[in-house]
Amino acid sequence: VNQCKAKLGIVMDKLNSLSAIEKDLFNSSTNYVISTARNRLEAWARSEGKELTYNEGVYVANVNNIDRYILKGNDYSKNISIVINIESGKYFNKMLDIAETKDIEINLLMNTSFLRNNITDEYNHSNILYKGNSLDDLNSFIGLLHNEFFCVKTNDYEIINDCKSKKINSIKMSNEIKKDLLINTKKLLNNGVIIFIRENEFNLSELSSTINYIKSRGFTIVNINELLS
Repeated sequence: VNQCKAKLGIVMDKLNSLSAIEKDLFNSSTNYVISTARNRLEAWARSEGKELTYNEGVYVANVNNIDRYILKGNDYSKNISIVINIESGKYFNKMLDIAETKDIEINLLMNTSFLRNNITDEYNHSNILYKGNSLDDLNSFIGLLHNEFFCVKTNDYEIINDCKSKKINSIKMSNEIKKDLLINTKKLLNNGVIIFIRENEFNLSELSSTINYIKSRGFTIVNINELLS
């Protein structure tokens, strides 16, 4: 498939539609034509900040943006992700309850102190993201969570410098909705977007209707790991 005429995701789907024998051949062959095609596909993935991997018969282009901020997910599918930026902790459980009734997963952005004092084994730890302002704090977060996660830049502090030293990818919060959730979501809604929502009473009151609107527009709300895979 011509790189200029197709997006990486379409090429990956085409590659994974091959038989197991054909995929194994593409992965390991030293034939000049096949190895050149493989090398070019790997280079293409790297140019989009991803790494091509082959495991158990499936090719995946994983995010590999250690040295730069991630702004959004893939734009070839109608997947989006919602991140609740936890502040007071008064409303996030009710927001999670709404998400559960809507049969979707939303992500929680928190600091080390909140993780230590509020998050138990009952929560889905794979949907937790980190915000902080020091390497020592990041180390504490890693020790508490025991899960892979993304760092998020929420202010002027360049969190990417700490996180890349730990081989952790960083996301830049380019927008955060503090109120008027439905109206602002309509403005932001697009393939691959990460919607950051401030944890407060205003957004809690509009979360259910906002989720309904997102679904009505044909978008699928997924967790951050699926969005950035």
